[in-house]
Amino acid sequence: MCLSSTEALKLKRAQTTTIDTPRLFALVDQLETALGRSNWHLSETLLCVLLRANLVSLFEGVCSSGLGFLALKAATARGSHAEKTNRLARQLVAELSGLAVEFGD
Repeated sequence: MCLSSTEALKLKRAQTTTIDTPRLFALVDQLETALGRSNWHLSETLLCVLLRANLVSLFEGVCSSGLGFLALKAATARGSHAEKTNRLARQLVAELSGLAVEFGD
């Protein structure tokens, strides 16, 4: 796991978020903007929401939203305060990879 034990515990204790496809696209747009502005705090918050979301029910939306590409971009982001964003993004990439293996053709 890419997350520290404290981060993993916080995510485990957080409620699972139910989102719909329009909300998913809005979150992806917000994440792209936050990453473009090096707003690491907002990026981390959005990544946490996405990590807690039930993405299985939104698989087609996940594929068409560009979330995988954006998660990879976040996982390799550079900046003095980007480390936590990188870890959270790597965790999301792992989750999305698992979904692709399970549901992709």
